[in-house]
Amino acid sequence: MRCLAAVRPRRVVIVLLATMLGLLAQMALSEVPKRNVYVFWQEGCPHCARAMDGLARTEVETGDFRLAPIELGMSKDNDALFHEVIRQMGADCAAVPLVVVGLIIPSALPAAACRSIGIVN
Repeated sequence: MRCLAAVRPRRVVIVLLATMLGLLAQMALSEVPKRNVYVFWQEGCPHCARAMDGLARTEVETGDFRLAPIELGMSKDNDALFHEVIRQMGADCAAVPLVVVGLIIPSALPAAACRSIGIVN
């Protein structure tokens, strides 16, 4: 796992903005129940801090989703959850911050990791 500091900051900002705009557009166009927005992050990652700040402000302003931050590097369960989500998504590389909107399928995930973020298996 690596911090996105090695990736061009402009690209990271564009991806984060596109993700946030997509989330806002989805919420504005449909009457859906609150969705979970899972943010895999790591202490010391400046891109993670920016993503968390922006999503937290949006959560407060809209109230349309529940922010569920998942810190990596401090818990084996959270790390296992991150790697399983990456596998389920079919992603070629893993990096933080990783924002997952909506359902994480608990049946394929470690039970302890699911409990730690409020998913009942």
